[in-house]
Amino acid sequence: MTLSLQSYAADSPADHLPPHIRQVTWFGERADWSHDGKRILFLSKTFGDALELDVASGHVRNLTSHYPHHGYTRALYLANGDILLSGPESYDPKKVGEARVQCFLYVLDQKLNGPAKPLGTKCSEGPAVSRKRMHIAWTHVAAQYPDEMPAGSSRMQEADIVVEGGDPKLANQRLIVESKDLPFKCTMETQNFRPPEERELTFSAYGHQGTDVCGIDLATSEGNELLQLPRPIRRARRHLPRRTVHPRRVRQAEPQRAGIRRPLAAQTRRQRRVRAADLFQRLPRLQGVEPGRQ
Repeated sequence: MTLSLQSYAADSPADHLPPHIRQVTWFGERADWSHDGKRILFLSKTFGDALELDVASGHVRNLTSHYPHHGYTRALYLANGDILLSGPESYDPKKVGEARVQCFLYVLDQKLNGPAKPLGTKCSEGPAVSRKRMHIAWTHVAAQYPDEMPAGSSRMQEADIVVEGGDPKLANQRLIVESKDLPFKCTMETQNFRPPEERELTFSAYGHQGTDVCGIDLATSEGNELLQLPRPIRRARRHLPRRTVHPRRVRQAEPQRAGIRRPLAAQTRRQRRVRAADLFQRLPRLQGVEPGRQ
């Protein structure tokens, strides 16, 4: 039994990677490709440093070790090569959750000639960064601005990043949408500007069908649910009656507000089901790599 357990523990998915996948580091998280595809920006850990990997040489350098900070939760390349960071202004090991919520946005100059400079706004989880222009979108939650926002609410906004007097600043900031304007209850988180036109912003809707994947047109503020998976609401033991409600039935009774469209709602359950096995079989070919080749 002991030998069997040791053998099982030693067996790792990383030891059986398909030919088109290779491991480039043994640690890190939140990877982001540089625009030229030659470097990878990532975090050493949550509340860690921002590191950069040179893909060709495998060399890793620390980008934030030259000044004191409380660690970062996000690091992303901006269109000009500078780095957008998100992290707290203080960190209490006994209140890690508070530090995770109260994160601010900063810009680190690619020359690494000083500390990251604040943009003067908080950010809930991950911001979205344009790959074509100095433009970002990010989320606020009520816990960050309790005097401005109703409890449990969230909002997404976008803005340009400009430099004035050597310091980065937000310009042309505007509200995209508030969670109260959606036809379902959720907490939003910005994800990405959808390429190539970047006219749409994708976001996660936490709490709606578990988590739903949504997109919103930045010009018209019309939204789409990009991925709908049938997830019956599970009964919490001893708290709810033994009954399930299918999300599709709930959606049929929901009012249509704020131009939110549901183009996929009429699809059948089978059409909306995504099989992970099929997806991974197709992934190498979609990336331009034939299965079984480097």
